[in-house]
Amino acid sequence: MPFPRKPAGFSPQALRLLDVAMTRMWLKQVAIGASARDADAEVRASVQESMRRLDELGMQRRPRKSRKPEKRMSAHRYRTGQDVIYHPSRRLEASGRYKVVKQLPLEDGELTYRIKAAGENFERVAKESELTRS
Repeated sequence: MPFPRKPAGFSPQALRLLDVAMTRMWLKQVAIGASARDADAEVRASVQESMRRLDELGMQRRPRKSRKPEKRMSAHRYRTGQDVIYHPSRRLEASGRYKVVKQLPLEDGELTYRIKAAGENFERVAKESELTRS
């Protein structure tokens, strides 16, 4: 990279593209100078080859490295449609029989579910630790 320090506000991908563009511009100037002074064909061919390789590099994308280790999803204990008993951690919520409507992803390190009671017109979100088999 031509920058002594990373300029603020630029992503690494943007800096790489800028570097490629600036190098290409410089090579064009070299090519113009080489042709103006009647430089030999070897110099012109070398500059053109460098520009072709630079174009290839500019078009290639590096594979993105994951910063976080890949986590495998744990298997849900309860299936969609299964009857469960809800034991809420909050006292204001009603415990009782519910049906699992949907399996949800991890939330605060615990699997969650969307559940619904037969007599209610709304669904709740419950953690797996708050449910037992009916």
